Order: sequence, then structure tokens, then C-alpha cells
Amino acid sequence: MKTICQASDSHQPSIQELENTLKIAAKVVAMYGEVYLTGFLRLQKEIEVAKEAHEARSVAIALAREIAGA
Repeated sequence: MKTICQASDSHQPSIQELENTLKIAAKVVAMYGEVYLTGFLRLQKEIEVAKEAHEARSVAIALAREIAGA
């Protein structure tokens, strides 16, 4: 049986998808306890990394356009 990640290895989840999943994880932690907190924390970190990567890509593209226009 494949997990969700294995079933969609080529799909990188969007920030919105990660944030939606974080909301579900928050409900799981609230309902079933701290044993699920590790997953919640991992999702938080994934969102931070995704946002940083998105920002870095934006900066890189802006710099490349600046160089191309120079």
C-alpha cells in the first residue's frame, strides 16, 4: 500500500495545500493529544521552507531579469 507521499512523488505540494494540511493536523493534535504534535511541527517547518524557497526564487528571477536588461 502506498502512502500519500509515495502516491504523488512527482507532486510538490503547494503552500496552500500544506497550510490546509496543517489545519487538519492541528485538529488531530487537539483531539488526540501531543503524540501527534511531531507531525504538526514538521508541517510547520515544511511551510516555512516552502515560503523561503518561493521568496528566494522570486529574488533570483528578479536579479536574472535585471542582469538580462543591463
